[in-house]
Amino acid sequence: MPSEHIAETLDQLHEIVEGVVVREGYELVDLELGGGRQRKRLLVMIDRPGRTTYAAPPRGGEATGPAPVGIVDCVKVTKALGPVLDVEDAIHSAYNLEVSSPGLDRPLKTPDHFRLAKGLMVRVKTRVPIDGESFFVASLLTADDDEVVLSVRGGEIRIPYRHIRQARLEVQL
Repeated sequence: MPSEHIAETLDQLHEIVEGVVVREGYELVDLELGGGRQRKRLLVMIDRPGRTTYAAPPRGGEATGPAPVGIVDCVKVTKALGPVLDVEDAIHSAYNLEVSSPGLDRPLKTPDHFRLAKGLMVRVKTRVPIDGESFFVASLLTADDDEVVLSVRGGEIRIPYRHIRQARLEVQL
């Protein structure tokens, strides 16, 4: 039953955190609860809503869409979230709250995240092998509500979301 308790705690935390994050004018990208028995770590990743792509503007071109999340944004959400989490008492032990931007190698969690990454390089780990492999670094061709399509070695690989363990943007330097 401990895994059921963890799942319930994460569901409760997600609901609480998302409510505060949205109220403060941001989007919840990801939420992770980790750490040991003595002290937990709650990591909350936020972004600004309204993005149409994760692609960087062309060199010398003007950025479109919302500005990246900065330290001021993270502090604002931390100050709003801390008291609410204390009152709700969803984490029944000591914890550290960390609020951050998703970073350049942002996690891709939802179909919308994948759609915003269309045409970009992504890193995908699967729960089960797909065509004999469970790790891909490839260009994301398309994403719909059921699966993503990657360009791999001149062909296409279709990966249903339920088979994706972890996905992130691949940092291109």
